[in-house]
Amino acid sequence: PDGTLRKHPRSIAFSSMDEVEFQQLYKSALDVLWRWILSRTFRTQREAENAAAQLMSWAG
Repeated sequence: PDGTLRKHPRSIAFSSMDEVEFQQLYKSALDVLWRWILSRTFRTQREAENAAAQLMSWAG
């Protein structure tokens, strides 16, 4: 071993993860979206999440 770290790819399919893994992925994805995109439009992450939930409710 030369001391380098190796990343092992994992599926992001919701059916392949438990609730804890899903919540970690969701939070990480939201953090990235907030930092680079959503913070330009919304005052808080909660406000952005509420807008997304409202859009999803209209989708049926």
